[in-house]
Amino acid sequence: MSAGTCTLTLNESLHECTFCYLKLWTCFGKISQVRNPGI
Repeated sequence: MSAGTCTLTLNESLHECTFCYLKLWTCFGKISQVRNPGI
């Protein structure tokens, strides 16, 4: 995953990066659930 995937146009960059961050947090959340199934 490269940082460039979040960079589209100037107007879209904010929304796109937010979406990418949400996806990253979702991935981290899944990893946390794997480490701690009780959560």
